[in-house]
Amino acid sequence: MDSRVKFSIIIPVYNVEKYLRECLDSLVNQTFGDFEVICVNDGSTDNSLEILNEYAGKDGRFKVYSQENQGTGIARNYGLEFACGKYLLFVDPDDWVELNYLEILDRTFKETGVNVIQFGYKKINDISKEVRYYNYQKENKKFGFHKNLLKNPYFNRDDLKHIFRRRLMVWDKAYSLQFIRDNGIKFAPTRHGQDNLFSLGSVLVADKIFYLNEYLYNYRNRLGSAVNRKTKDRFCVFDNIRSLKGFLEEKQLFAEYSKAFEEYCLQQVFGMYNNIPEEFSLQYIEKAEEVLSKSNYKMFLRRIKNKGRTLPELIFSIRNRYDNLIKSKVVTILGFDFVIGGKKK
Repeated sequence: MDSRVKFSIIIPVYNVEKYLRECLDSLVNQTFGDFEVICVNDGSTDNSLEILNEYAGKDGRFKVYSQENQGTGIARNYGLEFACGKYLLFVDPDDWVELNYLEILDRTFKETGVNVIQFGYKKINDISKEVRYYNYQKENKKFGFHKNLLKNPYFNRDDLKHIFRRRLMVWDKAYSLQFIRDNGIKFAPTRHGQDNLFSLGSVLVADKIFYLNEYLYNYRNRLGSAVNRKTKDRFCVFDNIRSLKGFLEEKQLFAEYSKAFEEYCLQQVFGMYNNIPEEFSLQYIEKAEEVLSKSNYKMFLRRIKNKGRTLPELIFSIRNRYDNLIKSKVVTILGFDFVIGGKKK
């Protein structure tokens, strides 16, 4: 009989005292109780550590480890060293999960025997409180995915077109811990985009993934979160790219995905450019030339000039923009932008 705890839940924590209790309470109150929560305090300077110790003092399932501030990737890798559950989950400290989260996942693992479960999530705007539902079946249609996962919920990388263009999170999946360790899947040791390596790695090597049509996770999109900050730390995209290339070569997948990987590099480098402080933009552009092919580097420069828009979009287009979570509409006419509502940059 397997005496291990069923779920190991890893939470990297850095200065989130405002949101942390809601996150931890959503785990305390689970309808399924066989789990451990591995909280890695990543050098918090607010009251986050005190809150973690409070929960650990009341509930032995909560374990607290601390490190100097090194970023989410290193914090999660550190937490992985202590995980001893059969299954593995990741929760961000400013998010929360549904109260039947573990109960549903435990039942699904028993019924399917897979190593990876993909499930849906809700995205909540912390200012407007707008809720958007992200359904994997619906999201895949954007990339030419025609398989009906509601009828046949099993899939793998062979079913996924444009796999490198997809949303790459780790908290919308559940994993077999042994599967993760057997395949040497880890996070890139960086502060931003580090979960791409883990998320892509797990999907690429899994023989079979199960799609669970449930919204189990609540993602809070908030001011000041890592994804909404402009910082020089975004230069880590170049290290992330090298880490992923190394993983693909190690798993003998690089030849199969070399073209898709080049497109991914362009997508990542351009995406991070928008979050680079202006005073470092020239330095960033120089670094981009080192990792992009000549043709993609030229395309990168064009995208910067055109702000990521195609020629028809420069002539006339209307699109939504979110500036610090405030929604506005941008009307482009002959290359000139007109902002309607929201907040102008």
